Formats: sequence, C-alpha cells, structure tokens
Amino acid sequence: MKIRLEFKQPWEATNATTFTLVPTKQGTRVTWAMDGENNFGAKAMSMFMNMDEMIGKDFETGLTNLGAVAEATAEQQRAAALQPAAVPNAPAAVGGAPVAGTAGAGAGSAPAAQ
Repeated sequence: MKIRLEFKQPWEATNATTFTLVPTKQGTRVTWAMDGENNFGAKAMSMFMNMDEMIGKDFETGLTNLGAVAEATAEQQRAAALQPAAVPNAPAAVGGAPVAGTAGAGAGSAPAAQ
C-alpha cells in the first residue's frame, strides 16, 4: 500500500510512503518505508530532531486504525463464509407461502382422516 505523505512543519515536504503487509502465523507484520528528497537543510535539521517523536504518534494511530479495519474485514469474511451458498435455479416461495415439495409444505403427507 502506498500513500503520499505531506509535511507542513517544520518544513514543507512530500514523501512517498510504502506499507508492506505480510501474513504470519501470529497475524500480519506491517513494515513501512519513506522515500523523499533530503536536501542539505533537512539533513542538518535531522541532526537535531527526532523523527520518531515528530511522527511516531501519527504512525501508531494509523497502525491501530489499520488493525481495526483489518479485523473488521476478517470478521465479515468469516461471517460470509458461514452463510449457506445460494442454489442456482432453486424455486422461490411467493408471498411467503412454501413451495410445494419443500420442507414445511406438507409434501408426502396424507390428508387427515375424517
């Protein structure tokens, strides 16, 4: 998954950020990389600034949100897998009445004795 990350402070910059998701036995391993121009001013500032302190909280929030979306999607997929498959060309009930020959329609039963 790729995103365009735009910084406004302490200087404006745009970076391509890539998230790589790899399934594991324990869940999913998420790694990220950020590519962009690192001019002389940015290099000098990086000597005195901690990028993890600057954007670490934002990435943690994003990973938490990604986890919630992934779990919800997985739950929907599990629920869909448990649904019975539709039978093509199966007769359908009209007006809520059972279709003859189906369960509950009395198929195969004899009339009550009088």
